[in-house]
Amino acid sequence: MNPDWSEQERRTNRLARLCYGYLKKEKKINSLTLYNLTRLNWITGGDNNKHLLTVKKPALSVIFGEDYSAMDFKDIAIDIAIKLRRPYKDINEPVEGLTGYTNLYSAYRNSLIDWFTDNESEIKKLADDAFSDSSLKNYQDISRRIDNLSPVLKPNGDAPMHPMGTITPLIFSLAKDLKYPIINQRQNVQNMLVELGVQNSGLEEKFNAMYAVIGQGGINDAADLDVVQGSLLDFIDSIKGEARKKKMIKKSTEGQELTIKDEEDVLVIQRALSNTAKREHNKLTNRIMAYFTKGALEGKSKSCMFDVLLENYSPEDGYGLLIEVKSSNEVADFRMAIGQLIDYARQLRDDVYCAVFLPNKPDEYLCDLADAAEVMILWFDNKTLDDVIMSYAEKKTKVLLPTLE
Repeated sequence: MNPDWSEQERRTNRLARLCYGYLKKEKKINSLTLYNLTRLNWITGGDNNKHLLTVKKPALSVIFGEDYSAMDFKDIAIDIAIKLRRPYKDINEPVEGLTGYTNLYSAYRNSLIDWFTDNESEIKKLADDAFSDSSLKNYQDISRRIDNLSPVLKPNGDAPMHPMGTITPLIFSLAKDLKYPIINQRQNVQNMLVELGVQNSGLEEKFNAMYAVIGQGGINDAADLDVVQGSLLDFIDSIKGEARKKKMIKKSTEGQELTIKDEEDVLVIQRALSNTAKREHNKLTNRIMAYFTKGALEGKSKSCMFDVLLENYSPEDGYGLLIEVKSSNEVADFRMAIGQLIDYARQLRDDVYCAVFLPNKPDEYLCDLADAAEVMILWFDNKTLDDVIMSYAEKKTKVLLPTLE
């Protein structure tokens, strides 16, 4: 997710609400001012932010009844602050900062003035409801009513466009809680609708599906939702399992109840440093050495303290076997072992297969993780030397595993 872009969307919301509050107080809400309120959402192609001059300034000029074309944005902010009777510090950030988030196809932009005029009464009601009521019931009602608006046409009357592409960005910009999703034809939005199974549904169903995602995976509002990249299902709990991603948030650096990412991993590693865990680790290592009576080596260098290296383990290809021993089947221990094996193998510069030795049979998750990391999992069965199972669910198994005599 792009935090800068989501903040630009929130800034646009703050600007639109300031403008709408002024229009409502001055009783100047009509098709022309609503059209220009919508223009505050628009951007243009490219990265030069030209829309701030070609769209934002003209829109603010119409909304506040002043010619801002020759003024810089600081002076515009001062003038708006005076009109709103608000301190400049409450106004300058949304007026002077980057705003806009909808790159509406230009051919439709030219049709919208007439379209707003034709649908003025209903759009006024939609805007006022969005501005004043953030309830789920109201949002659902708004969605149904947007579905009933007439389509937007090109100036020649061709290619009808669903009104959601124009009106849902406006509703988002007026929503106090920022939780009304922007539902338009952008590819990432369409991908979300497909993943949620509502791409062919009415707008209310699309709204419900997207609204339900807010609050999961660090997606706190519709601005966060609008900038999700990749699979939306990674961020939400579903029948496929728990969410795998969440939006990054600033971590606390003060107070007593500080947490860090993967804190459970740290606790597991701390337990691995206990004397009990060390004793178990040494017992397992000794048993491996007893099984492989010849050619077992261990690391000596402080930076390469590998547990076991069996040179020429696989005569067919001359590969050795590098083993990292762990005293538990915890995922954190296994992740750490993978990292150690990668580093040790890199330093040894030998041709080796890598394996993690565990005290017990691993579960399916560890087997999948081992497969992805291309390491073997080894363990003794029933804790006896004469019945050894060293397992790895790959074709290499027959080549790599020792034959018991």
